[in-house]
Amino acid sequence: MTEIFLVIIILLLVVAISLLIILLRHRADSDLSPLRHRFDSLEKSHDRIERSLRNDIAKNREEASSNARQAREEISNTLRAFGDSLQTRMTDIAGLQKNQLDVFSQQLTE
Repeated sequence: MTEIFLVIIILLLVVAISLLIILLRHRADSDLSPLRHRFDSLEKSHDRIERSLRNDIAKNREEASSNARQAREEISNTLRAFGDSLQTRMTDIAGLQKNQLDVFSQQLTE
């Protein structure tokens, strides 16, 4: 009984090995050019996307640099205007104080 099972197992093993050999030969003969074509188109698409992304990043850097420069100029102008205004007010206050001191000193001398 076990000898029959052993023979059946050996026959099934031979059939499986022969099917594997047929499958491997068939696979080696198959045409992979459509797959290669798809990979080539994917590679071209990837290169195009990469170039576009690099251009977008460079453009964003230029815009960020321009915006930063413009912001610095605006802050500089605002600070300059504030300084000029402060100086004008201080000059006005100093003039008023001088006038008040002059009036006060005239009142004391009279």
